[in-house]
Amino acid sequence: MIMHHLLLDQVNQSFPGGLPDNEQLRQFLFNVSETYNNLEQVVTPEEWVPDSCCQGPKKEKAKSVTPLPFPDTLLLFDADNNILCCSLGKGFESFADREYHQQPLEVVPFVHDATVFTEVLNKAVSSEDILSFDYQLESSEGKQHIEARIYAYPGGTVAVLRDVSELRLAESLRRDSYQRAKNTQEQLMQVFSSAPVAMMVCDEQGEITMVNTYAEAHYGLMAEQLIGKTAEALISPASLPRYRDLAEQVLTGDLNNMGYIGVHADIEVRTPTGRRFLAEVGFSRIFYMGRPWLAHTFADITERKRLESELRILASTDPLTGALNRRQFLLNAEREVNSARRHGQALSLVVMDVDWFKTINDNFGHAAGDAVLKEMVAILSTILRQQDQLGRLGGEEFAVLLPGTEIAAAERVAERFRTCLDDARIEHQGEVIKLTASFGVAGLCREYDQFFDIINAADDALYEAKSRGRNRVACAEL
Repeated sequence: MIMHHLLLDQVNQSFPGGLPDNEQLRQFLFNVSETYNNLEQVVTPEEWVPDSCCQGPKKEKAKSVTPLPFPDTLLLFDADNNILCCSLGKGFESFADREYHQQPLEVVPFVHDATVFTEVLNKAVSSEDILSFDYQLESSEGKQHIEARIYAYPGGTVAVLRDVSELRLAESLRRDSYQRAKNTQEQLMQVFSSAPVAMMVCDEQGEITMVNTYAEAHYGLMAEQLIGKTAEALISPASLPRYRDLAEQVLTGDLNNMGYIGVHADIEVRTPTGRRFLAEVGFSRIFYMGRPWLAHTFADITERKRLESELRILASTDPLTGALNRRQFLLNAEREVNSARRHGQALSLVVMDVDWFKTINDNFGHAAGDAVLKEMVAILSTILRQQDQLGRLGGEEFAVLLPGTEIAAAERVAERFRTCLDDARIEHQGEVIKLTASFGVAGLCREYDQFFDIINAADDALYEAKSRGRNRVACAEL
């Protein structure tokens, strides 16, 4: 039921003979309309304010009030705080089983504390403001949260009561939700700040918005120097195209099957102080205010790359001589032969063996034999081109792969190897050791189009060189 109809009924019950021509009463009813106007809860006053109670400018002012829904309970009190009129609103339906007209405040069951309520009514008489307070009410509806607003008029007061239980519950839930969100945000900021990895956040324009403590402490990426600048300012020119491609991919790409999008790449970073280092940069997409932002992690991998390089060298080279070990040489040779055959290019292989190596070990010791092998590799390395590959096949046997070299040219290279070794004199612990070697040469051709064919042919040629007296070069027969 609309509130103004209830109010009109109560006024008619209070004055069954009609409203008296009383200026004080007219002022009272007008002030009631003004009260609801101030509270933004009033309906059209002319529907319930009789013409006899409000004439002239006051009536016109009352007509200008915007009509709104009216769910409140209204209590009109005289100067002695007796009830002149009562209209029950939403949430107060369970109290409609009794008469409140001309009753004192103490008999009203939905007033929690009559003493407190009376104090506020008395205080409102001398105040020009609307006084308000909340209280809890136990009723058949359960525990209710009531908001009371008190306003004075000449000769009495008006009390507007509203059941705000749902509103207060919503406010409480909103406060709890806000507090949880705030706590979560604080926890995330603590994680971000204390993470043992350099982290940085950029907005959708690429401007840096956050830099964590680790980045400041370990890489000199100071927040006050970076916030507001673009992340691209930290990327070296050589790595910038790669960085831009990955940033675009992460910001606009689809989520993977694990529900996120993120990539890592090796990017050269340069700090504002001029320091440069190779970093593993992580790219991940986050959302802020519904917009995609970019989160970065940085890890200096300079030392890791150095160790990886050392491990690759250890895994692929002979520890004594520094030449490729057998496994790596055969892998490389197989790949080079396949490439040369596919592109119709020349390729040759030289296999060599140190002459009388067992005699050197027997006469001068194994340390001398090791010194001979190391010196031989050093001499050959001065002759090799950048694309040539030297490997130790085992013991005193070595091989050289010569990409882009016809067999005739390879024979000349092998002869140069032989001459340089023959001219060498290796000193070891006061002894001078003479070094010679025998060589077998084979090349990629129609008869030898697989690597194992080529190396077998070169081995046969090496055997021929040794059988002809050593310290010589022999070519495979076609």
